[in-house]
This record gives sequence, C-alpha cells and structure tokens, in this order.
Amino acid sequence: MYERYTNNLKCYISVHGSSAEGESIVIVIKDDIGKIVFVVDSFQNGDINIPNDFLINDGINKIDYLVWTHPHDDHTKGLEKLLEQKVENILIPLRLDDCVYNLGDYYKNVYNAIRKISSIGCDNRKKSWTVVEEISSSSVIDVANYVINLTNRCEVKLVAFSPESQRLANISNSANPNCNDYSIAFNLIIGDFVVSLTSDIENNTIQYSIRREKVFDYYPNIIKIPHHGSESSDDILSLFTFCKENEDSEQITDSLFGISTSMSKNGLPNQSTLKKYTDKLGHVLKIDDSITNSELARLDFEIDVKASTVEIIGNQNFIEV
Repeated sequence: MYERYTNNLKCYISVHGSSAEGESIVIVIKDDIGKIVFVVDSFQNGDINIPNDFLINDGINKIDYLVWTHPHDDHTKGLEKLLEQKVENILIPLRLDDCVYNLGDYYKNVYNAIRKISSIGCDNRKKSWTVVEEISSSSVIDVANYVINLTNRCEVKLVAFSPESQRLANISNSANPNCNDYSIAFNLIIGDFVVSLTSDIENNTIQYSIRREKVFDYYPNIIKIPHHGSESSDDILSLFTFCKENEDSEQITDSLFGISTSMSKNGLPNQSTLKKYTDKLGHVLKIDDSITNSELARLDFEIDVKASTVEIIGNQNFIEV
C-alpha cells in the first residue's frame, strides 16, 4: 500500500452487461498523479472482449487488480485475453481447484494459465511479477492511502465477505459443486464510500455469514445486485445496516444505487426480487430487456471524494425500476 497527497481524487465505475447474459465491472481510481485499475470478471459479446475493449478505448495498458469471481461463462469468457496484459495482482476464489476441474477444458485452461503465472511469481530473480492471491471471507487488501488537502485521509481497501472457507471445506467433495458457492464478493471502500461487488453470491452463503455475525455497520453507496437479480440471492441487504430511522434517511437512501445485470434464459432479473431492493435503495437500475441480445449495456458512475458525491455520468441501455 502506498500513501500520497492529492487534491483531486475520483473513482469511475463502469458496469457492463447484455440483455442475454454477461457481467464485467471496470473500476478506475484517479488522482493528480496516476490511476489504479480494477477489472472484475470478463465476458464476450460476439467477437468483442468487453473489458479488454474498454481498456483499449480508454488507453489503459495495466491492470492493478484482476478479479475472477467464479468460473461461469458469463463471468469468465475472454479472461485469458486479459492475462496477456500487464497485471499486478490476480484475485481468485479460495479452493478454486476443487471446483474448476469438474468443469470443461476452457476453465481448466484459464485456471492453469493463472497457476503458471503464480509459479513465475515465485522466481526471486525477477524484478517484478504478478501476485496471485486466493480470496476468502477473511481477506482484506489495503490498496492505497490518499491524503486530501493535507487534512483528510482516504483509505482504499478491498474487504471480502465470500467465499466462506469453512463452508467450502464442507462441500468440496461434491461431484457437482455449485460454482456460485465459490464467488468472490467484496466491498471496495474508498474513504466514506462503499461499492459492494457481490458477483453471484447466494443466500446460503449470505445466511452462513449472518449466523457467524459477519455483518457490516454501514451501507453501500453502490451495490451490484447479486446473481443477476435472482431470488436465490435476495438476502444480500441483510449484511448491511441501513439508516432508515435517521431524519436524513431520505437524503441517505436517495444516494444509494442498486444495479442488476441480466440472464434472460433464466428469466433474470426477477421482478419481485427487484422490488425488495427498491424498498431499501434510492435507485435501482436494470438492463432494458427490450434490447436485442447482441446489444450491450453499460452504466457509468463517478464518485468525487472531495465533493462527497456519487452520480451517474453515462447510461447505455439501463433503465430505472
């Protein structure tokens, strides 16, 4: 983790999907000097590698954190292309080898490519290498510490809340493991702002965390609704404390955003599930299901740390629920 001074710290979040399926999230934290780039998952639309195309168009040639949340098509396709980039850190689920070898050759090849990168990183003769880290619910990664106007500090960190290591140990011998149980879910904390990236975490994992009192005493400014708005993942807000009782509750909830991607073949997002989010959050957005399967959807946020604001600055084919 590094510390530096800045007068201008902003975070840009781009959520990508399509009306059929697919999910990738690119996050860029910028200050006066440089940027930190996160890429969470990958998918393809035809011949287009969605996150790679985004990086090329924005002139980004280095990924600081590449996160592979779990091995499903709509979160994985094209990941091998991203491995060709300069990547500082690769984050993968704990015990992924228990799951991935029961899947097809594509997933095994991606996983083996990451293992190869990891083995190169053990060569102390190299001046630099990619760090590969397994993530569990106890993982906390300190990313950076900014000092704004010489007075206000802004810590940036990843705080994971899935997968659950003990639970994975209990299910690892299953002949047909549910890959969603391995999903990396984490909160990206940027000073006073929280972006919750939930992947395809499901209720059984969420309830497992709650029973062990692993809950958060804050609420997310932006939450990527898990598992494309599935009712099997609708307990996610139980992990957070919401301030409905405060006199400023309307102002608080109006600044909370929920975003759902799609999986049309499974009828997702589920409309009754989305209603649960609209009851808690100020804004809930989903991909417009009237667009064709080949059309892409993208939603862009800007967090201005100094101004203490979160706003949507770009919208392609997302609609408010």
